Amino acid sequence: MDITLLIGTCDEYSMLWNNFVTLTNRYWQIDSKKLFVSETKTASYEGYDCITPGTDYWSNRMIAALNKIDTEYTFFVLEDYYFTEKITNDELLLHIDFMEVVKANKLMVHQNDFTHLTVLGPQQYKDRAVYKLFSGSNYLTSVQPSIWKTKHLLKCMKKDWSPWEFEIKGSELIRNHEDDTYLMVRDKKIYWNAVRKGLRLCDGWDELKQKEGLQELNLSKRD
Repeated sequence: MDITLLIGTCDEYSMLWNNFVTLTNRYWQIDSKKLFVSETKTASYEGYDCITPGTDYWSNRMIAALNKIDTEYTFFVLEDYYFTEKITNDELLLHIDFMEVVKANKLMVHQNDFTHLTVLGPQQYKDRAVYKLFSGSNYLTSVQPSIWKTKHLLKCMKKDWSPWEFEIKGSELIRNHEDDTYLMVRDKKIYWNAVRKGLRLCDGWDELKQKEGLQELNLSKRD
């Protein structure tokens, strides 16, 4: 499939990688390239590539990775978003087919909870509800798991930004100029957000760890 799974990370969050890979191997059922982007520490896992541009700004490292991606689409995810539902070829093709029909630049993979966004619709695509983000919405460049046109993601990724600046400043830059961002609603959320800013575990970790047989996360032991 013409898509790359791009995993944005850093040395400090390396304790999250083992569980991320365990769940991605279990639920990401797509024959695709999988690329970690870290700083100096290599994520060495079978079936995954890794680039380490050094301890530069987050966005500069993502730009370095995007310049190496040769697929039309990029599924962009951070290392603290753990997959919890199967993502099959049919599921991904449904999203990409929709993007082709409407010429979308970004399609958010979402559950029916998006009160923080300003949306238009819904419209129906096959058996799914789809909303178009209003061009003046917040979080047009949200880092929540989404399918991007690779060229559009690279265009939105400016130099010397943190992930939070990418979400806020990136949205400001394309607000009222970008009219091709959508979200497609699923019955179940495909991911669990493992940590909040400051490396604090989110609610539900103990249940997920037991259900999925994951390693304990000791957030005090980090690079």
